[in-house]
Amino acid sequence: MLFGRILPTLRHELVGDLQALRYGVSIVRASTEPADVEAAINRLGEQAAKSIASADAITRWFLPDPLAWNAVDQAIDDCLALMHPEWQMRGIDVSLRSGAGTAEVRSWPFRELLLACLVALSDDLPGTADLALRARSRGRALWLTIRGDPTEREAEQPRAAVPRRLRWEEVEALAVSHSIVLKRRGHRIAMRFPLETTRPLTETSRSP
Repeated sequence: MLFGRILPTLRHELVGDLQALRYGVSIVRASTEPADVEAAINRLGEQAAKSIASADAITRWFLPDPLAWNAVDQAIDDCLALMHPEWQMRGIDVSLRSGAGTAEVRSWPFRELLLACLVALSDDLPGTADLALRARSRGRALWLTIRGDPTEREAEQPRAAVPRRLRWEEVEALAVSHSIVLKRRGHRIAMRFPLETTRPLTETSRSP
């Protein structure tokens, strides 16, 4: 259900990388000066490395390690990076305030539920919006909140109809399957995850 919803986004990412490689090959073929050929080959190598890294990152979503732990900020960044291409076209901006420090969470439940919440919330928003995420610790738990605020700015492209909206009931069922506390009121979502802490927590503010 979840990956069926985001499959168009994954396809867009992979096709974009492959098109860049194809363009790089055409530049190499059209180059006549040795220096131009060398520069084009170097750029092609850099793009190939980027494409491989992108494909590897996407593949890891389909082959999760159920026992793996990840730093909270890294796990959040993975989810935001996956949604970025779609949100960029739809005019959805995101910011993150993290007080997680080096705290770690079980990777797969955290990433899967966070991604489902991001998808469901953005699907419910009528148009362009600002999403604000905040991660903070309370004892041996991490609370993650997401707030969506509709805006009036224009998107890069008109919002396309999604093939299948992710229903909130499905997100709640996912949370129950992972034994995660999940609450929602309007365009605000709160989640509670167990965590591991390796050093004192400090809060930082940034925009992914």
